[in-house]
Amino acid sequence: MGVTIRVGGDYSLDMTDYDLDLSSLGNVYISSYNKTTISGYVGSLKVVINGKGFSYSDDGLVGGTVTGFTEKYGSSLYASVSGLNLSVKTIIKLAESGSENAIKSAVKTALAGADDIYGSNSSDVLFGYSGNDTISGNRGNDRLVGGAGNDKLIGGIGADALLGEGGKDTFVYKTVSESSAQLGIDTIFDFSGAGGDRIDLSGIDANTKTAKNDGFYFVGSKAFSGTAGELRVEKQASDTYVYGDTNGDKVADFQLHFDDPIVMSKGFFIL
Repeated sequence: MGVTIRVGGDYSLDMTDYDLDLSSLGNVYISSYNKTTISGYVGSLKVVINGKGFSYSDDGLVGGTVTGFTEKYGSSLYASVSGLNLSVKTIIKLAESGSENAIKSAVKTALAGADDIYGSNSSDVLFGYSGNDTISGNRGNDRLVGGAGNDKLIGGIGADALLGEGGKDTFVYKTVSESSAQLGIDTIFDFSGAGGDRIDLSGIDANTKTAKNDGFYFVGSKAFSGTAGELRVEKQASDTYVYGDTNGDKVADFQLHFDDPIVMSKGFFIL
């Protein structure tokens, strides 16, 4: 188990500089509290902090462990984080230090497990760091970076940029709309099928002419024949493209771009 991060649909998150709000949690204006829950505000942002063993002094929160928090603007979710295990004293020390390097190091440590990170309806930049993470972009033109570990990356709708980095990573597509000429074509960087990376297309119905959920049929570099369910590859200069035809009209309904010249084989796909 790891940390779960959810971004509200109306907002976006760039984890390039995201500090899990460690620099501000210690500055919450507290309106109510007990040993496990703190409610308050940071400006107009309503914050509810969950944890255990919270202790207080005249200066506010001084002890305990933070396990998560929820942030809202009015009734609209901005972000929620659960699965943390951060001591209040550490958070206060980090906030008082103002050290960006120390805060970033604490964030990487907090996200070192098997984390679940869910983006918004806008364009997010999401990092998994180490651990076997699941990162979902949702909508928008997202940038997903798995980091070390065997990660699962789900771009969702939009023209997403996906980087598995270390480990045996799986890039998951559940509908043709998640990478198409109409709604945006994803680009996968640093794909290594020989290294254990995989493209999971098993959730896509590859033949819309039948009632059942059909898998794609890999035809290599051959042109579409007019048979629904064909999956073909094409190398162009330093890039590789994957095309899927789900209705047999010889036009790609699904497209995927790889920013490298790759010799693709059927074994690189989960069909």
